[in-house]
Amino acid sequence: MPPEKRNVVVGIRLDGQSRDLLSWALVKVAEPGDCVVALHVSPSFDNALGENLLLEAYLEAYEDLCSMKKIGLKGQIFKGNSTRNVLIREANNYAAVALVLGTGKHCALGGWTSTAQYCARRLPATTDVVAIYNGKFVFSRSNNNQLPGFTGDPRPSLCLIENSVAREWESEYGDSDVGSEISSFEGIQSLKDESRTSSEDPKISQSIWVPEGKYIDCKPGWPLLLRTACPATPQAKLARSISVVNWVMNLPSRSPYRSPRCSTIKEEPLEVEFRGSEDENMSSELRKHLEKLLKTNSSNCKWFTYNVLKAATSQFSPENLIGKGPSNLVYKGILPDDKAVAVKILKSSKEACKSFANEIEIIMSLNHKHVMPLIGVCISDHELLFVYDLSSKGSLEEVVHGKNKEKHGLTLEVRYKIAVGIAEGLNYLHNQSPQPVIHRDVKSSNILLSDKLEPKLSDFGLAIWGPTGSSFFTQTDVVGTFGYLAPEYFMYGKLCDKVDVYAFGVILLELLSGKRPINFENPEGQQSLVMWAKKIIESKDMKRLLDPDLNGNVDETRMHILVGAATLCITQSARLRPKMSEILELLRGETTVARKIADQQKDQDQNDDEVYPNSKAELHLSLLDAR
Repeated sequence: MPPEKRNVVVGIRLDGQSRDLLSWALVKVAEPGDCVVALHVSPSFDNALGENLLLEAYLEAYEDLCSMKKIGLKGQIFKGNSTRNVLIREANNYAAVALVLGTGKHCALGGWTSTAQYCARRLPATTDVVAIYNGKFVFSRSNNNQLPGFTGDPRPSLCLIENSVAREWESEYGDSDVGSEISSFEGIQSLKDESRTSSEDPKISQSIWVPEGKYIDCKPGWPLLLRTACPATPQAKLARSISVVNWVMNLPSRSPYRSPRCSTIKEEPLEVEFRGSEDENMSSELRKHLEKLLKTNSSNCKWFTYNVLKAATSQFSPENLIGKGPSNLVYKGILPDDKAVAVKILKSSKEACKSFANEIEIIMSLNHKHVMPLIGVCISDHELLFVYDLSSKGSLEEVVHGKNKEKHGLTLEVRYKIAVGIAEGLNYLHNQSPQPVIHRDVKSSNILLSDKLEPKLSDFGLAIWGPTGSSFFTQTDVVGTFGYLAPEYFMYGKLCDKVDVYAFGVILLELLSGKRPINFENPEGQQSLVMWAKKIIESKDMKRLLDPDLNGNVDETRMHILVGAATLCITQSARLRPKMSEILELLRGETTVARKIADQQKDQDQNDDEVYPNSKAELHLSLLDAR
């Protein structure tokens, strides 16, 4: 008999600390089958749209975690002058087993702490109440002994930590960047905030639900790693596509959830439905910007009319749908000149237009045989469209992990050539393009293959211009895909081109092993590809890494080159991780580069200022119980 579903209510502000609260509630309190409700109380309707977009962003970042843990997650924004009364009312409405609150730095002894005390006095004993500040409990009223997470360190546990005492985390690149303790979940937000627009009704509500359907069982406390996700209502998801087309596992589609309306007026839930562009002038402004860009750019990118693309895809027929996700739909089509294309459609919104323009600017600046070119664009009143060459072989993910991969003749030699091609493309982005580009979403599903299995980097929806004045910079929003995120980026938000190098290392392991980056169907100890591979590499038994489909028929020199490159790429310390140019040299057989890298690592090892828990396991891929 399945366990009874319980509700955990989390009072949030739309800030970084609330992301920690929500992470803690999901990782340490909620159990499979439970529902976590994120509540934000707004004093007015003045910024209803912006707050709803932010709330969507918060919840989208946790979609994968909820799917894997079989947890429901929804968010609601209420209008009201009394935050604590709204919290009490909703905690009672949901018969919550726990109410989780935070505090701010400016009111560590008051504010939400006093709110927690107020709520505790007025909520039944069956509802636990806890307030957390700076990774520590500052108030707790707990009667539910069965609830996990209400004892010990409230911070989500992502790895083995021998000393649980709080410590000062230093920056990945220098101790001046991070002067205070950083929670493992700080700075996590929506990954690609392509905002949605609302109806004209100012009284709008936003609820997001991750259904409790068919999930892959996983151990509680799996790390919160982010894939790219765009804030979207279930209705809008059908009209746009994600930068990360599919996570490393198939996730169930989400079902809409309508929040119950309240009887009062002042504290009525805001109801939001996004029905198109926020401003009708937005499309024309974007069109003017892109027209100017196309005129001043030498690329072959051109304008397409909506009718041409509609005809090319047979009226966007379901039979031509080849990909879909929370933020876009991808159709195959045939242009009037018989050219086969892929048409990606995004729903138009203010933020989507900004992202659309940024992606086009970056792609149009690139020209390399291993980078997927943009053929054209189209802007309609409510949609943004990209047009690309159609890759007949699909993605590397489909070829390596698909059911018919043996038909593609994936010998180790072919996999090696694919690896070199990807490395050449990444090296071009980092070191040879007119301006450095960091892709930020390098993964097997974003590597498209030609008829001859030649790889092309695609999907630059998360790409950004690389830094010019320094080797790194800090980002408050962590974006990427579960299983491919570099530790320094996940932990500190420190970003440089080496995050792409780390992700490339994961792809190399995929090519070698035929395994997915994360697979919870595997036995314990084999669920994380990186952790599993590191143990084998340490044992020196390299052939255990190999895909069984290779039947042991491999060139050992090629095998050792690929293993060596992968090992260097997934080096935990970004400071010690080689650059893409060095990895490319290694793949090309430059034997001296390996010795050079080893010497550099030896010289820097003693002076490395990165601070990580004392664990051989990859920090962000530890699959340990968080309780």
